[in-house]
Amino acid sequence: MKKLTCEQMNALQEAYLLETLSEREHRAAAAHLDTCPHCHEALEKARTRLAQLDSAASIAPPAGLAARTLARIAEEETTQEAQERRRPRAWKYAFVAALLIVTLLVVVPALEGPRSGRAYNIQNSLKQFGLAYKMYANESPGEVFPPVSESDGLWVPDLSVLYPEFLQDINILVPPDAPSSVRAEMETALQQEPPDYERAMRLMAQTYVYHGWITRDAEDVEEIKRFQIAGGPRNNTIVIQDGDDIYRLREGVERFMITDINNPGASAMAQSSLPIMLARPQSHRPGEGVFIRWWRRLQARVSGASAPRFIPTLFMDGHVEFILVEDAPPNVAAMLELLPEPLPE
Repeated sequence: MKKLTCEQMNALQEAYLLETLSEREHRAAAAHLDTCPHCHEALEKARTRLAQLDSAASIAPPAGLAARTLARIAEEETTQEAQERRRPRAWKYAFVAALLIVTLLVVVPALEGPRSGRAYNIQNSLKQFGLAYKMYANESPGEVFPPVSESDGLWVPDLSVLYPEFLQDINILVPPDAPSSVRAEMETALQQEPPDYERAMRLMAQTYVYHGWITRDAEDVEEIKRFQIAGGPRNNTIVIQDGDDIYRLREGVERFMITDINNPGASAMAQSSLPIMLARPQSHRPGEGVFIRWWRRLQARVSGASAPRFIPTLFMDGHVEFILVEDAPPNVAAMLELLPEPLPE
């Protein structure tokens, strides 16, 4: 296995601290930390933050806070009704607004916390997939990325070549808000002997889309669908008559996308612009404040429009972007259409 880069070590940092890496990954990470003071310092800072989070006391809003606040508002309106003619009405509205703001400051973050965590978890899961693909490519002939599943209609990587050697954490295969029954079914499928990869990939396909080729537009995605239906080899470049070939995803393929050969950073820039995997759209981006999300939903409700959705998208260089559905590039929008209808609750 090749040495890890600082970027790969950064993606593995959380799993290293939580001791969820495979023995192979742990050895590679430890070897990198022994030779990289920067990554070692970053790891220690992360370890300190985790320790602080573990020791922090959880805070929940007092029971009945909203009801007591509304009752107090009604009481104030009743007791001050006689003075209302003499007092400017602006003071009354300011008082009510202040109470409502205090209530929102306490209650809304408590309700929105789990949703914020979902976006972060999807982002981290996609980064771990990106790292697993890179490690697989380092050891595969031609440095190709994992092939797509051979099963019809399953647009996910072939788990039989990834699990458990390159991808050991089952938790990233299903979203954090998935029912416990789905999570249990995934564990059963992969932990039995031999693993039921078909069953596991059908569950995974409810959340993720991956096809294993480089796409430039929606027509490329359609060509890949036709190629798969025809039973074409999963590791081959798709040759297009009178058009641009669709290259199999592999290290170095980005050179075919470079237009400025004199730019030394063109290869890295090309990898950072090639989407390779996405997840089911989310209601917000990681790190967005709770009131930004609340205000956005309120605006959508008032205008009658649907609330904005964001597509978590993994790029070839390993970074993840949350792309607004309406602004998605044609190839990303076409990939999104490969997602099946959600399973009934």
